[in-house]
Amino acid sequence: MADLFKGVTHQSKSRPPPQDYDLHHELIDVGQVTFPGTAEQAYRKGQTSGFHRFCQSRKPSATHLLRATMNAVISQADRETIGHHRPRVKSAARRRPLNWLPPLFIVPAVALVFLVTIYPVFDAAVLSLFETQYAEKVQFVGFDNFIHLATDPLIANALSRSLVYTLGSLAVVLPLSLGLALLLNEEFPLRGLARTVIVLPWVVSQTVVALLWAWLLNADFGPVTYLAQTLLGYRPLFLASPTAAMASTIVVNVWASYPQATLLLLAALQTIPNELYDAAKIDGTRSLQALRYVTLPLIKPTIAVVLIQLTLLYFNMVTLIYTLTGGGPMGGTETLSLRVLKTSFEDWNLGQGAALGLVITVVNFAFSLIYVLALRSRHAR
Repeated sequence: MADLFKGVTHQSKSRPPPQDYDLHHELIDVGQVTFPGTAEQAYRKGQTSGFHRFCQSRKPSATHLLRATMNAVISQADRETIGHHRPRVKSAARRRPLNWLPPLFIVPAVALVFLVTIYPVFDAAVLSLFETQYAEKVQFVGFDNFIHLATDPLIANALSRSLVYTLGSLAVVLPLSLGLALLLNEEFPLRGLARTVIVLPWVVSQTVVALLWAWLLNADFGPVTYLAQTLLGYRPLFLASPTAAMASTIVVNVWASYPQATLLLLAALQTIPNELYDAAKIDGTRSLQALRYVTLPLIKPTIAVVLIQLTLLYFNMVTLIYTLTGGGPMGGTETLSLRVLKTSFEDWNLGQGAALGLVITVVNFAFSLIYVLALRSRHAR
């Protein structure tokens, strides 16, 4: 037994055990070779590789067996102690100096966004608190401009016409775009040419679209007016009455903006796997049922995006309406955005114009928030 512990002492000199390691605590019964904790687990699982190789190389005696096992216990305790008390070394990435070059490339874009988007909002907020004469601030009036907007009947009428124009355009554009997207998603001859032709109205600017349709709907020499007179027997005046002018403006707006919604919906339809439609056919569903229970649920997020984009586009639209009708006749097509233009640059009341612009900004945020909350509630269900 003395030789046994002498061999253990010789092995432990090359790798001294830690101070908090108690050999007598680990070795409970020398005769039975039982060890608590991690040492016993290492011994029983055969993780002491040196002891395992020693047993495989030759048939050991009881003394060699116990000596090799105790050396393995000491080595295991050394590894655990070193692992627990290993000092933390900072990685090379933390010592690496910070590279300021990538943020410098972002600075021009951030500055442009600030100058074009954020700064005008703050400048309009400040300007809305002043009474102005042309482009100069005359007197600080606080919230008087907002109070005037709340009591002005022209603003209320313009808001109602903006809602009619926006909702009326959406009611026509969404079904039309969805139908065209479903058609263009099918295989048929010259499908690529049809997709190209459908995109053309979106390429043309709003000014050109308004001038083109003003010529087509002209009461004296417009081709559409002449065709309607030939078919109906009388000459309709598309831009002469407030109701007809609003309806005509909505039609022109639909013609100019439906390609945007069509392309987005077509892209969403192409992401739906054909296996879903095959499974639906096996279950006996018809085309309308597949549209309701397969297609529409999968493209709901895209429909929500289209609604947000088109709502903001229609509610803030100025160029097409101003070029086509100028807000007339008798203010029948004067929307809230067009009222901002006239208040600011025809009446030269920049204070009230800035206040009205802030109101439109709040309405835009409200529309976006409503759509986003509605989409999240549907996903939650």
